[in-house]
Amino acid sequence: MDIHREQTIIFDRMVENIELWKLHVKSLDDFTIKRLSGLSNACFRVQIKEGHCLEIEDPQTRTILYRRFELDLTDKRIEQAIFLTKSEDGTGPKLHHQAKEYRIEGFFHGRPLTIWELGNPIVYKAYANMICDFNFSEVAQERI
Repeated sequence: MDIHREQTIIFDRMVENIELWKLHVKSLDDFTIKRLSGLSNACFRVQIKEGHCLEIEDPQTRTILYRRFELDLTDKRIEQAIFLTKSEDGTGPKLHHQAKEYRIEGFFHGRPLTIWELGNPIVYKAYANMICDFNFSEVAQERI
């Protein structure tokens, strides 16, 4: 697929599924799209340009991750249930829209933990507690 067609599809889906974008984003010129690395998905950071669409103030609504599913490596039903649960409980990215071929989700700037952070008892205990809480989540179990 050529890049302009791909950007047009992403633009159309963003404007269709995110209310603030529907109201304030007028054209492809209002934002940038950057292809990111991905294993089984094509991931794109979609960001409203500085000085454009000033009505959209929230940084989490100005920068979004568009994920196009390419390979079926997981059970989509389970993956979607987990993603929705993590979005709702605030321990994962915000879910804006989910479809069979793609997902629009919150984008966050991050980095891998360092070896020092991984050895920090505060960090690994918090992580262990979060995983344990999720594994016993009644909401997640019902959805899966």
